Amino acid sequence: MFVDPVARSAYGGTGWYGGWGWIRGIENNNQDVIAARLVTAAERYAVPVRAALSDFDTDALALATTKAALAKPDWFQARDIIGSSDVFAISKADFLAQNTAAQIAYVRYRYDLSPDFTQIRVLAMLSIERQQLGKDGKPAGQPVAIYRQNIMSIAQMRAPSYEARDNAKRWAADNGKLARAALTTAFGQFERLIPLALGFSQTQITAFDDKKSAKAFAGGYYGTLIARDADQPDAVLIWKTGLVHVQPVG
Repeated sequence: MFVDPVARSAYGGTGWYGGWGWIRGIENNNQDVIAARLVTAAERYAVPVRAALSDFDTDALALATTKAALAKPDWFQARDIIGSSDVFAISKADFLAQNTAAQIAYVRYRYDLSPDFTQIRVLAMLSIERQQLGKDGKPAGQPVAIYRQNIMSIAQMRAPSYEARDNAKRWAADNGKLARAALTTAFGQFERLIPLALGFSQTQITAFDDKKSAKAFAGGYYGTLIARDADQPDAVLIWKTGLVHVQPVG
């Protein structure tokens, strides 16, 4: 099992703002200029948030929650779990070359702020690949992907401002207290979301994709309603070509 705990560059930026694709929908000949200005402003607003989280160990958080998540399915039986950013971690290529397991799983994480700075979003990209082994039992050729799934965990600011700058200040306040809580909360959800996703049958996924299934809107996403958290009714889990969990913080 190979974990890339945090891939910080998202949407072509620094990992602290994202989703600028929506600007493409603006019918304006100056949309590239508008997009550039928005990105510049976002970079400026993100500076204090990034600074407040400079010593926050997201790598350890990602690795810990992944280990906890993959210990739950009895059938998974993970052996070695290695983080790509560990001091002594080997590269993905070396890990693949040295590992003779029939199947290898990879989890790559990416986190960012939404364009309006109301959300901290963590995306887990999970894949399982089957090794091609030679007669000597060693890897031969490239592995074949047999499973892929994206899971999004969103921590959404309660009562946010309409101004991105104000929301950024709130995330960064008190040494990033709210942002740290949001990241901890968002990453923590994967402990149950990863096993849940791994347990879905094709029949269930087909049902989720049915246009007639009950729908819900959460965190800017519209999809099939999976569940509402029993202890937090305003936390919602939906299916949008993958699991999306949204919960309030602050």
